[in-house]
Order: sequence, then C-alpha cells, then structure tokens
Amino acid sequence: GDKLSVDHIIPRAICPELDNVIANLELMLLRMNESKNDKIGARQLDLAKKLHAAGLLSAEGKQKIDSHGS
Repeated sequence: GDKLSVDHIIPRAICPELDNVIANLELMLLRMNESKNDKIGARQLDLAKKLHAAGLLSAEGKQKIDSHGS
C-alpha cells in the first residue's frame, strides 16, 4: 500500500543539470523521499565523479557538488 516516487540521488536543487539524467534517478517510497534533504554525502560524490567521467556532468556541475559534499 505504500506509494512510490522518483528521487534524485544528487538533488536537483544543488545540480539542476542532472534533473533528467536517468542515472541520477531512483525509485523510493514517497514518505522517505518527502523526508529527505539536499545533503551531499559519499554516495552522491561518487556518483558525480562517475557521471562527470561519462560526460553527463559538466566540470562546473561537479565542482558545485564537490563544494556541498560532507
């Protein structure tokens, strides 16, 4: 009975250029997605590195994500 939603692994508030990149999306319970915040942790930093290497994230976008990292 739980509702699902699509979540941005790297928040679009921090990096809007990844808004529609499928590799940055995951299915999540709606209640969990609504309780998330815009933190950047090790998982997001690793994904940003991979997306940049694949040409899906600009150097400026990666730099912005890195500056928000914990």
